[in-house]
Amino acid sequence: MKTTFITLLSIMTFLLVSMSCTTRESLSAEIPALSQDELIKRGKYLTTVAGCNDCHSPKVFTEQGPIPDTTRLLSGHPSDEPLPEVPANVQ
Repeated sequence: MKTTFITLLSIMTFLLVSMSCTTRESLSAEIPALSQDELIKRGKYLTTVAGCNDCHSPKVFTEQGPIPDTTRLLSGHPSDEPLPEVPANVQ
């Protein structure tokens, strides 16, 4: 058990040291500069893939069920809407 722990600790230490040997210059040289249009397209892609609209867009209830309100995408919960009444038996 002790040998296994020491072996795993040694491997983790080696991996951490080897990953920290990369310089900042080599990392930044690999990233190309993006134009404003490319940044917007990248952000749209990331929010679509991550499913941000699923929780962070208000819903409109239709005959097919709730769908995202396209006039308020990614705006979160509207703060100007009144909160529902709290039942008297809830404390």
